Amino acid sequence: MDSSSYMVKSNGMLLVKTEPEHLIEFSRTVSAENQLELREFYNLNPAQAILGLIGDDSVNSVIYKDKVVCLTSIDSSGLMWALFSADINKNGIRFVRASFSLMEYYHLKHSQIECRVWIKGGKTLQWLAFLGFEPIGVSTSPTNHQYVTFVRCDCERAHTKDELLRPVVH
Repeated sequence: MDSSSYMVKSNGMLLVKTEPEHLIEFSRTVSAENQLELREFYNLNPAQAILGLIGDDSVNSVIYKDKVVCLTSIDSSGLMWALFSADINKNGIRFVRASFSLMEYYHLKHSQIECRVWIKGGKTLQWLAFLGFEPIGVSTSPTNHQYVTFVRCDCERAHTKDELLRPVVH
């Protein structure tokens, strides 16, 4: 697994662009919680859903010791998602610490990040809360499942992007 070109390196973990081999490996190691979410909430076969991401340039992999521990993506509007491997618990503290660097990276392009999580996604809900995401509401999906919408803002960076708020230099 080539991890020589990475976007973020933190606590021994690397954020890299996802390659097909990452998805193939991850389809075999996705956590039970995420498998249940994919099946029940999205009505998808977990392996097929993950392999269906092949060719999606927005998907990133978090690699630790040459293994994919997380798949994550953020779209142009700042909507983020993440799936975790079954091995995430073995490296949970390391991953959570590295996650702050992931958020800093995502905040380079998005002053506000939104994430929607199935209400039964206990570990994901805890992870987002620990990272400073604020729950802003509970909604019901078209498949009649409840999910929580979280938002995380980088208010300092948000103001620097607004040209009207920048000082005029003469």
